[in-house]
Amino acid sequence: NNSTYYLTVNAPGYDPVQTEINYDKPPEVDGDGNALISVPLERSRSGDYVEFTLVRFLSNSAIFTPDSKDELDAFIQLMNDNPKYKIKVHGHCNGKYNRNATIRADSEEFFGRSEGNKEISASPKKLTDYRAELVKDYLGENGISGRRIKTKADGASTMLFPSSGPLSGFNDRVEIEITKGK
Repeated sequence: NNSTYYLTVNAPGYDPVQTEINYDKPPEVDGDGNALISVPLERSRSGDYVEFTLVRFLSNSAIFTPDSKDELDAFIQLMNDNPKYKIKVHGHCNGKYNRNATIRADSEEFFGRSEGNKEISASPKKLTDYRAELVKDYLGENGISGRRIKTKADGASTMLFPSSGPLSGFNDRVEIEITKGK
């Protein structure tokens, strides 16, 4: 009968934190019966990487899935709260093969396919360049100066999982490197 649990918090722009919750000593509860657990967060610093958990792309594309929006918007808030932050967006993909891919092109839509999309043949490096630029464009559309953002296409050079395994989709990602802090 274990009454100790661990809570891990991964928030874009903050160092990951793990805290222990002991239900033998219940946490404070609000008026609706929700447990209130205080978790001290430390902002990421220069040299740190921000790894998104929800920012993903439609298959073989440089177009975000709809679930990406909240995490991207939280990162925009972090950038607004820290006007001296400069970042480098690293684009990654699954597999070392060329593919037919969809890019945003003339579309104003970031989170789904639309008429303004363009089909291209892309190497892994080119696809990840488009993905990194998509993040930069979205941040720019939401008030973050392009002078604060650089991009890097990493292609398939740092896959997290085997390209044909069940978790291979997580190789399609972007990471943010904070190059200048507070």
